[in-house]
Amino acid sequence: MQKIILPTTLVVASLLTFSAHAEMTYSFGNVSINYLEWDADTEVKTGRNKEDFSYLEIEGGAGFNWGEVYGFYDFEEWDKNSDKHRFFGKGNVRYFLGDQGWHLFGQVSDFRTKDFDETNTFLGIGKSFNFSNGLWLKAHAAIHHSFQSDKYGSFDGHNGYQLGVVWGKDFSALGQNFTVAQWHEYDFMRDDHYMASHDGSPNTSGYNGAISGWWHVTDHFDVGVQYRYADDYLGSPTYQNGTILSLKYNF
Repeated sequence: MQKIILPTTLVVASLLTFSAHAEMTYSFGNVSINYLEWDADTEVKTGRNKEDFSYLEIEGGAGFNWGEVYGFYDFEEWDKNSDKHRFFGKGNVRYFLGDQGWHLFGQVSDFRTKDFDETNTFLGIGKSFNFSNGLWLKAHAAIHHSFQSDKYGSFDGHNGYQLGVVWGKDFSALGQNFTVAQWHEYDFMRDDHYMASHDGSPNTSGYNGAISGWWHVTDHFDVGVQYRYADDYLGSPTYQNGTILSLKYNF
């Protein structure tokens, strides 16, 4: 695990130092309380391994003249005893390559429970698009490295590739402000040994994402609903879906 944590820490520290001397173009931050309710069919297909749960999240991002940074951290099952606590964080950076939307892309995600931890690192290239109707879109292609460890075994190495996209659009209706957005990640050519320890699936590809709608009640409070989905992902070799209800406070 030190192979991942040390370089990641150095990268984050370097970005923070660099950002302190860069021109900021935007920033945002929020905290939210969320509840994920899995579809009944998902609960059955996963052998009840997927159960409804609540989680707390802190999220933030910023844009600079050199690029963009974004990240969030979740505390899952915060209302249960410590044996059930889970922690998940994801952070990414886009370093601009000129003024045509191209950028270098880097992302690290980390998931931890009492008996399991997994870190996934992605490095690649991406492109951003801004359309005249207000729609924005960011896409990337990246190589994938995984570190996984639990009581049954471990994996540490190259784990295929990822194609990812995130998009969003703000709009107004009935005198209220709203946002619709989606993020989607497709992993492919994953290592057979990783899949054997991950969910036992022979399929080396899978996807993961969510479609969301947000009502900006005030400048500080948002109410959101998300359709969460995954296939051959999240530790289960089947399609999974659920609904997330969120209440968010913006700083």
